[in-house]
This record gives sequence, C-alpha cells and structure tokens, in this order.
Amino acid sequence: MVHELMRIGIITLHNNRNKGALLQNYCLVRTVESLLPDATIETVDVRCLSNEIKRYKNSLITKQISAIPARIRDFRQSKQFLKEYCNLSKNSCISDSYEKTTHFVNRQEYDLLLFGSDTVWKITEGYDKRFSDQRPFPNIYFGGAELLASKIAYAASANKTDVERFTKSERQFLIESLKDFSAIGVRDVHTEDLLQKIGIETFNRVPDPTFLHEIPSSETDIIKKTNDPTVGVNTPKSPLISELIDQLREDGYQIISPNTSLYSDLDFVGDLSPFEYYKIHDEFDFMITSSLHSTIFCLQHETPFLTIDLNSSYKKLYSKTKSLLSEFDLLDRHIDGFQKHSSDIRLEDYTDFHSSERTQIKTVLQQHRQNGREFLQQSLSNHINQPND
Repeated sequence: MVHELMRIGIITLHNNRNKGALLQNYCLVRTVESLLPDATIETVDVRCLSNEIKRYKNSLITKQISAIPARIRDFRQSKQFLKEYCNLSKNSCISDSYEKTTHFVNRQEYDLLLFGSDTVWKITEGYDKRFSDQRPFPNIYFGGAELLASKIAYAASANKTDVERFTKSERQFLIESLKDFSAIGVRDVHTEDLLQKIGIETFNRVPDPTFLHEIPSSETDIIKKTNDPTVGVNTPKSPLISELIDQLREDGYQIISPNTSLYSDLDFVGDLSPFEYYKIHDEFDFMITSSLHSTIFCLQHETPFLTIDLNSSYKKLYSKTKSLLSEFDLLDRHIDGFQKHSSDIRLEDYTDFHSSERTQIKTVLQQHRQNGREFLQQSLSNHINQPND
C-alpha cells in the first residue's frame, strides 16, 4: 500500500466540552497530515453510550439552572470544532457493545488506526456494573484482534486504571489487545507501570499531541485589561483552593476561569473556542490549576503556574500532571493538595519564573516536539508500502 491511498482513523475521546481534549485531537490530526500529506485522516466518530449519558447528565443536570445555556453553547461549539478542524467522520456509532463498535470501525475500511491521545485506557470502578455511567470493558479504545486495521497508540493514558480489579478473562483480553499494537506510545508514568505489570515491555514515552503542532492564537485580547493582575483558576471545588483564592484576592488579583468556577470573578464557559481557550492562558499573570492541558498551555506561554492534584486516588499512583512536570524538572510547581494546608503554601514562590526555569521550559518544549514527531514518523513509516494482512 502506498501512503497516498492510506486511510487513517483516529480513535480518541473526542466528543466532549473539554477544550484540552479537542486541541489534542486537532494537533494529532494536523501532525499526521503533515507527515503523510496525501493520506486520508479522520477522527472516527465512535463513542461509548454510557460515557455519552454521563457527559450530558453532568452538564445539564444542575442546580445552577442559569449555567445550562452556556453549557449548551459549549456543546454546539465543540461539535462545530470537530467537524471543521478534526476531520470528523461522516458515519458514527454510539454503543457500549464492543462487538457493535468494532464491526462499525471495520466497515469504514481504515488501513491504520491511531489510538489516543487522552485517557483512552482509563477504566474506573463501576465499569462492570450496569447503569454506572462508566465506560465498560472491553471497549473500542483498547483495540483488539477483532479490528482488522493495523494499530498504533499515541500518548495513550490509563490514568487511574487498576488492573487488579480485572477478572482473569478481562486481564487476558487487555494483554492480547495491547500486544496487537504495532507501536505503543504512552503519556505518563502510571501507564508505563501498568504495561510493565502485564508483561508488555515494548513501548515509548511520548508527549501529548499539543506539543507537536502550533495552535492558532488570535492577537486580540480576550480579557479586558485593567490595572489588577489576573489569576486563572481551573480546579475542582476544594477548601484548599478556596483559601488560596482568598489570599490572591486580598493581594489584588482578579480571579478568572477559562471554564466555570465557584471562585471566579469572571468565567468564560460557553464563550471560548478551543483556540481562544488556548490563548487565554497567555493573558493570565498567574494560574492555579489541576488540569493537564492548562498546565501544558501555561508552559507554552511561559505563564507562571501552580499545579495542584486534589483527587485522593493520587495518593497511590503517579498523576498525569506529576508525570508531565517531572519531564520539565518542575516538580517544585506541583503540589499534592490532599496532603497540604494553605498555610503550607507560599504563593509568592510561584507567581514568577526564575530564568533557569524559562530556559528549561524552552529546551524541553523543543525536545518534546522533536521526540513526538519522530515516534509518529517512524511508526507510520513502518506501514507505508506494506499490504494489510
């Protein structure tokens, strides 16, 4: 098969309001297009029904009735972005049935399937219970021999997945499915550990796709300029965050959320395109976040930040944000929030970068782009001029 005839399908968690997820989808599509300009690349519109139900319930069932119109705008904007910038496939399939989704993907006749990025290999407690709103297992995101196309994983994450929960047959499916990949690139330490635990030794650590391709950014300011410094906040509700925000407000900061937040003076839920979401991180003077992609966008814009993990499950596993910041040698900017009190945190230590930090960030950003593109180039080239089995 010559590369200009190749049909490549990207299977990822595309259909959501998470702007970081949409941008990683965009960057992966654009990167593969740049490496194989004559191939046909699509984001495969295949989704788990349980996850779709959970997504709508979390967004539309709320005591804050006034927030619903903004969330609906977010849904519409995300759908339009996928169609316009991520080459969303015309055909779609929404089902929890592994058999139905694999049959659907096979009928699209892709030559190669690219899985990732995002937490495509995340399986949480309740996956084996009906009406739990959790993605079932097995599911389409793990591939499997039933899929006829060749398979590559790029920056896949199994964040919070515990294989000890799996039955013997489930564990066997996991092992056999992942061994069927021709190349595996993973995004974080926890996923590396999981692969080693089940006996898979051949994989690479690769960066998130948002490091691989330039993201368009408007020159027009999103935040109306005032004399007050701004702090971006993108975290869940937490007493620790509330206390830190109170400190910043006393210091004269305007509190702004790119999404929605109980703590913000101004939020932009429903008002920002993914490209604008990326841009707003450049306008903050400082940011407090629990988000992987907000952390990445702060790194790319050299916006000082503090990343705080608040989920207590990270007591037992290495979080994806901690993995990211270890790559930049910036673990001083990471805090396990479930083990800290606000009195333990000196915010003035985080509101600016040292010159050594700026140098390190620039160096690693360049390395990440090179390493990620090289992994994809090599993995894709192995399938050029090779017939399908």
